[in-house]
Amino acid sequence: MESSPFCSLILGAGVTPAEGSVKPTVGFTFNEVIPFPAFDNTFPIAESPTSSMIVNLKIDLPDDIFDAQFTESDFAARVRELAVLELVRVKRLHEHEAKEMLALERYELVERMKAAGIAPTEDIFAEIKGELTKAIDSKRAQRAGKPKG
Repeated sequence: MESSPFCSLILGAGVTPAEGSVKPTVGFTFNEVIPFPAFDNTFPIAESPTSSMIVNLKIDLPDDIFDAQFTESDFAARVRELAVLELVRVKRLHEHEAKEMLALERYELVERMKAAGIAPTEDIFAEIKGELTKAIDSKRAQRAGKPKG
């Protein structure tokens, strides 16, 4: 395959939010597809019968970036993964949606989130629980130290 200075990547969204969520369901579709004859690799981020969004990213790269050890398709897959993780970071996707979209087990998603600097829900809850426990213990200690009467 001839190398191309452009990487074509189509990202999709449109996952219905979890019940009670305040984030909107995506309903916009970008219909223009820019063909790249030397490389055409598309990765839908999500597939949904109700709504979808396709995003085309065009990245101008030097011709000699890709080789047998670092292929265009590997790069496109990594960019897709990072895009999904960024949508989790900015709270446009839920973690379970990202898990499904990336076809990962929960522990794999957690590892990738942590590598990207995103705290998984269970870590955030553990931190909140720790802070609440400290506050409750402090209040109980204050009450225990006051004379009754």
